[in-house]
Amino acid sequence: IGLNYSSSDYDIRHSFNGNYVYSPKVPFNNPIAKAVLGGWSIAGTTLFHSGYPFSVVDSSVRTAQGVGNLAGLGTNTFLADWVGGGNGYPSCNTPNVSCYSKSLFTSAANQLNFGNIPRNSFRGPGYFDADLNVHKTFSVRERYKLLVGVFAYNFLNHPNFDLPFNNVASGDFGSILSTVSAPN
Repeated sequence: IGLNYSSSDYDIRHSFNGNYVYSPKVPFNNPIAKAVLGGWSIAGTTLFHSGYPFSVVDSSVRTAQGVGNLAGLGTNTFLADWVGGGNGYPSCNTPNVSCYSKSLFTSAANQLNFGNIPRNSFRGPGYFDADLNVHKTFSVRERYKLLVGVFAYNFLNHPNFDLPFNNVASGDFGSILSTVSAPN
């Protein structure tokens, strides 16, 4: 029962969201300088959060141990048994190297339980996004203004990676092979 107490699927430990707007004032009284240099605005959004938690499972335990439909759990997979050591559970931050290896977990033939660590004990890579817009306001008449601008989403072109494959029985276990889309 103690292993049921753990992080939720959307537990984000660190989050930063920022919005900014900068509209410089033209220090000149010259009407031509005000028309060219005035009316500009720069605005943007910055979003960062730490990685989502996930569980490491082993789908081959059910067949290796000959477990049938135990208490209605016929399609569920078992959490993998952790043997990786006492330094805590490593996070996964980069797609360049595999985050975990099969040697950190008990083989399916030797696992005799439903897992020895709580669900969602591991963390995936974080998320970062920066959007920018630049626009200029033109006075058409005394009462009317025209706004022309450019919007750049993810203007730093920073990739955000998905969670690694979490099934020990998979050939891609511990590898990050995809990116995530921007949040809505």
